Amino acid sequence: MGKREIAEDLTQETFLRLVKGIATYKPIGKFSNFVFTIAVNVCNDHYRKSTPSFDDSIDVDSLASNNSTNHAVESRENVIVLKDAIDHLPDMQKEVMLLRFFHDMKIKDIAQITNASIPTVKSRLNQGLSKLRKMLGSDDI
Repeated sequence: MGKREIAEDLTQETFLRLVKGIATYKPIGKFSNFVFTIAVNVCNDHYRKSTPSFDDSIDVDSLASNNSTNHAVESRENVIVLKDAIDHLPDMQKEVMLLRFFHDMKIKDIAQITNASIPTVKSRLNQGLSKLRKMLGSDDI
């Protein structure tokens, strides 16, 4: 099964669970956070059943496509190295890092989606960044 088919299946499952669980939604937070929570749970369920590589979740070519040719090659290599490093983080840190930096979510929204406190999310981010610095040998992260 290809990436597109998996994405379609997970999207469909997310919306099925959304329809089934809409009665439990309480309008105290953003509706998008409710949907993201369902999506995170669907993805976690799927990836518990299989062991995917983080490399499958981000299209390296699309991240590097907006640069000049030489810069694109360097950028692509950097993205591959970063993806590999993130793949080696513990799941909780990886999840928080992806939501924060690849989905540009706010800390409080991540806390709600992951069902963790704001200090816990901040701690996971800091620990993840610290581990990435060590893995990549860089203080620029």
